[in-house]
Amino acid sequence: MGPWMHTATAKVLGIGVLALTDAKLYGLVAADPYALPVGALVLLTTVAPLIYLTRRIDWYACTPALGGLPAAIMEKP
Repeated sequence: MGPWMHTATAKVLGIGVLALTDAKLYGLVAADPYALPVGALVLLTTVAPLIYLTRRIDWYACTPALGGLPAAIMEKP
């Protein structure tokens, strides 16, 4: 396990996330006739909070400066 699993709080949180994921998957298998709409709702309720929580992260700050490289194909000069 990674270094983030050394505290008791992190372990409980990690186990909780795994249990929720397992419960979601079991629910999808159990709801066989409604697997597509339930799966779409589960995906929406999983991805929407991630998008909301990471909305202020500047993902492009992690890349090195391009310097003298030419502009991208879709960029206008």
